[in-house]
Amino acid sequence: EPQGEPCLLVSDIPSGVGIDELEMYFENKKRSGGGEDAQIEYNEADGTATVVFESPSTLDRVAERTHKLRGILLSVVSGFTGDQKKKQKQTHASGGPAKAPTASISSKFEPDKVILVNIPPSAS
Repeated sequence: EPQGEPCLLVSDIPSGVGIDELEMYFENKKRSGGGEDAQIEYNEADGTATVVFESPSTLDRVAERTHKLRGILLSVVSGFTGDQKKKQKQTHASGGPAKAPTASISSKFEPDKVILVNIPPSAS
């Protein structure tokens, strides 16, 4: 399964920040380490964005820095396009309140990620 392209997953974006402000920040080499080639997908409702740079060196440079917008520290982690959507699907997939599901932890070829898998109760 293709992972998508390397990108930065940005969260904790302060409410009220628009796409224009985000673009100006990540396209400004002095402020963020980014550049004109920034492509941003912004989900204003949950304060998250996916930022793609054509140049891998720009991506690395931005990933190494700490980022503040309006005095608030942003969470910026390297990932792949589609990661945030997958995460949203997993967190919003619950069908209302239920008893706590039993979970197993597996490190499915991604040592830096922990994947929780729902285990159906045994039929015994």
